Amino acid sequence: MKRDEFYSDLSHPLATEIRVFLYAAMVKKVPYFANVERSVILKVVSVLADEIFLRGDFLVREGELGGEMYFLRRGTVAVFKRDNPNVVFTTLEDGTFFGEVGLQRGIKRTAMIQARSTCDTVSLRVSKTARMAYLTTMVLCRVN
Repeated sequence: MKRDEFYSDLSHPLATEIRVFLYAAMVKKVPYFANVERSVILKVVSVLADEIFLRGDFLVREGELGGEMYFLRRGTVAVFKRDNPNVVFTTLEDGTFFGEVGLQRGIKRTAMIQARSTCDTVSLRVSKTARMAYLTTMVLCRVN
């Protein structure tokens, strides 16, 4: 049974509380979410998508437009440049997150991120419409 199927069989309040229990602490590690109200955390955890990556899978590809961020629940990933895959900049492990800048700004990815083991992740995706609304708000705030 997929996790999303599990949640669909529960009442909305129960499913939300389980997701908060599983993911809220992890989400709060991201500086953007560290000091937000509970209602924001509830919205974030309600849209997280569970994803499994196998060893060798690419989670992020350099040059692609960033539309999501990942929370690495379990596993190990390597970060490197496309043109030099043998030079690993860093290795990320359980409890880390990445892709938040691409999520917020919708910019192109600056590195490759590849699973070095089976990785249990949750991702937060932002639609193009939501990103445009965010960017418009940022522009208006700077004008005022």
